[in-house]
Amino acid sequence: MRARAAPSLLTAVALLALLAPTTASAQSERTISVAGEASLTARNDAARVAFGVSAVRATRRSALDATSRGCDA
Repeated sequence: MRARAAPSLLTAVALLALLAPTTASAQSERTISVAGEASLTARNDAARVAFGVSAVRATRRSALDATSRGCDA
């Protein structure tokens, strides 16, 4: 039984080996597609806060005094 299966198996492997290069050359379009998604949650350990104060006055000195009072309040 084993001796009869060997020639058939060899024939099948030989046919597949002959067809493999034909199949590979038939593929002319080469593409790569990638998709992904991620989510990350972490506790905050730092915060940055910025603010500004502006004042319009007749002189630079009076504008500086007004903004200084606004920052010190």
